[in-house]
Amino acid sequence: MHVLFEMRADGGLSAVAANAAYRVVGRSMFGDTWTEPVGLDRIEFLQRTHIPQPLIDQDNVRYERALREKQVVTYESELMLERPLIFEARIEPIQDSAGTTTHVLWTARDVTERRLAARERETQAAELRASLEEKSTLLSEVHHRVKNNLQVIDSLLHFQMQRLTSEEALTSFEDARARLRTMTLVHDQLYDAENLTRINLVSYTRSLLSRLGATFDATERLQLNADEGDLFLPVDAALPCGMILNELVVNALKYAYPTGSEGAVRVSLTSDDGMLSVSVADDGIGATAGTDAGKGFGLRLVDRLVAQIGGSVHRQADHTGTRVTVKVPRQ
Repeated sequence: MHVLFEMRADGGLSAVAANAAYRVVGRSMFGDTWTEPVGLDRIEFLQRTHIPQPLIDQDNVRYERALREKQVVTYESELMLERPLIFEARIEPIQDSAGTTTHVLWTARDVTERRLAARERETQAAELRASLEEKSTLLSEVHHRVKNNLQVIDSLLHFQMQRLTSEEALTSFEDARARLRTMTLVHDQLYDAENLTRINLVSYTRSLLSRLGATFDATERLQLNADEGDLFLPVDAALPCGMILNELVVNALKYAYPTGSEGAVRVSLTSDDGMLSVSVADDGIGATAGTDAGKGFGLRLVDRLVAQIGGSVHRQADHTGTRVTVKVPRQ
């Protein structure tokens, strides 16, 4: 749309030409209040079309600025009539050879559909963000409640242990409690995480080794070596992987050094070609038949968990110690 205004001697602007697009839009928007702009003062024409005075005042400021600075002024405006009209406009002063402004060209482009569509997308995006935030809050609360429930079960096992006299039964209960605490740790980390769909395995492993070190009085003997950066696992693989780590480290602490020596237990976390490698190694006596380090419940549980997440396990044991390596897909 174009309207050409001519400068009058009194400094006002009179419309001298308007293109067909301006007439079509004007008649569409203003109906019976529309009048031909040619020959009318700019402000008089605006008032005849019942444009709100605040918008006319804003328009006046823009024209005054364009005339004062002899520069093009661009802006976006919105009219709320029977239907909204949003347009991008520019006010362009035109000077003669002496640098005197003789005319002003007003040009506008209707961007109503584009702007309304953008607003609709923004509204939908805001609603989606609100929905996701609500679901994240609910999921975080679920992890918190699961963690609390696991702690309640742990407490019940503890109370039940007070009535046991069999050393074997006490050991079994204590092992069960350790596995519960391993699961609790996963939900605890997920509760505090920004992303509830995955777990930082490096951070989790540090926390697990800290707990096991305190339990077995072996903090200085537990060593962690991990690739630079964070290694993440999806939630459905995090819990089995955490339990695998727990079993392998506990096995090493229990059985690698039966003579009372205090060798190291080294945990390595590496990633390559979409696979996560978890390795637990010691320099103890190696696998011994008849112990859990051979093929007892702990390592049978490891085999089941590895199969559950589509991984593989490799064991190497000799007089130099034992190394168990588990590889699992990261996706």
